[in-house]
Amino acid sequence: MVKTFLILLSLMCVLGCRKDPKLSDLPINDQEIYCYDESSHLANDDPILKEVGNFDVLEGPYGTLLGPIYTSYVKFNPENAEQIIYVKRDSGAIPGAEEIWFYDFCSKESRMISDDHLYSLSWGAGDRILYSGTDFQVHMMNSWGEELQQVTSSSEPQSAGQFSPDGNFFYTTGIDGLKIFDKTGNQIKMYEGLRPFIAQDWIDNEHLIVIDYDTQLYQSLKWDNGELITLHSEPQCLMCIQAYNREANSMYIIEQRGEEVYGLYSFDIAKDQRTFLKALHISYMLSTGDYSHESKKMIFNLNEVWWKDSVANEVYIRRSMLMMNENATNPRIVDLPH
Repeated sequence: MVKTFLILLSLMCVLGCRKDPKLSDLPINDQEIYCYDESSHLANDDPILKEVGNFDVLEGPYGTLLGPIYTSYVKFNPENAEQIIYVKRDSGAIPGAEEIWFYDFCSKESRMISDDHLYSLSWGAGDRILYSGTDFQVHMMNSWGEELQQVTSSSEPQSAGQFSPDGNFFYTTGIDGLKIFDKTGNQIKMYEGLRPFIAQDWIDNEHLIVIDYDTQLYQSLKWDNGELITLHSEPQCLMCIQAYNREANSMYIIEQRGEEVYGLYSFDIAKDQRTFLKALHISYMLSTGDYSHESKKMIFNLNEVWWKDSVANEVYIRRSMLMMNENATNPRIVDLPH
């Protein structure tokens, strides 16, 4: 009798801890439910903005084009998918003045960790964050904004690249070239000039994945000797929003090519195969994305635009994030603290 009671009690606990199935028509993750699943809501086929009607009242994340904030550069913590960093800019602030914010979906902790961001952002193992500051140089810090150090000192603007999967190396790029650093910020290799490729991410701890300017083909670059190997034959979008899944050796690309639908595509690099995943509403202005290898999720900064009066040119915008499974199922809107 006692054993039966304990089994029933365990089942009640498990069922009670799971998310309300009405919040989703598809499983979010086969193994685990994350805090951001609880705080997000399903994305409709039509713009979410239509839910607030004629905009007589604007509240929360809703505002005009000159509304409260602009967000970009969202990145997962590679060691904890419940945490993100992102860039936030007050649209009324001095041009170029941007802040880096930390947010934890479970604790709801939100804090600014830097007010010196200009462009580029990445988060590596060991809680190391890279970004380009207003001095056009790359800096490194932790998620508390501490242990701050300047990494590059160049006469050319520098962009922060990605950390290797083990966190032992990272790269930066500039007109003067591609630079490889160890995790302490010591430069150990440099390849002069960016052309003919753009660095995208790490394939593994020894190889970068880059895309060739001229051919628009992905290549493997061995960081210690510069060996370049072309990986496929189907040209891809050079400057589109992209997020790399190294486990599947696939690139997620947001684009509209010729007569194709505007949406999210995956490109299997090994198979040289492009697959349509999901159409995106024309109001969805997506920017800068990331992929979590832990939760197998994609996340993109999302600005939803709706014209109240095209004659008067009144534009309204909702600023949030769009998250979905790696196969583009169960797209969800995640609102950020403002």
